[in-house]
Amino acid sequence: MIGIDLAQALCFLAFWALQLIFIIRGTESIRWLETLDAPFLLLAAFALLAWAYVQADGFGDMLARPSEFVAGAYRYSKGWNVKAMIAFGLGVAPNIPGFLAAIEALDNVPGLFISLYHYAWFTGALITGGSYYLFMKIRSPDRPTGN
Repeated sequence: MIGIDLAQALCFLAFWALQLIFIIRGTESIRWLETLDAPFLLLAAFALLAWAYVQADGFGDMLARPSEFVAGAYRYSKGWNVKAMIAFGLGVAPNIPGFLAAIEALDNVPGLFISLYHYAWFTGALITGGSYYLFMKIRSPDRPTGN
């Protein structure tokens, strides 16, 4: 009827019931999950490492092979990428006053910077990505237009 088998339907119902239990008991009922996140991530990382080891028949060949990313839009092999460093600085700069206000190291911070700090991950990524994109579109006079 809806394209799922019995096992999928039972899993859906079990997780749906679990969601209802968490909603009824409140957010405090899932605090115990926070104690499991670090060990789970560690186990997942080792499981992925073991999978890569098995798939590559050991680490020797995998680490000895040269990179397959020889050319492309994001390839940069001429030392420090000054445009990327400036873009990163531009992305971090608007969040610094809000951070200093959050740790109470600065008084009289305008509300705009405190609001930006609450969304620092978004503003940083947006400003850094946007400015890097614009910087990479601007060509240096000594640099050819083709990669």
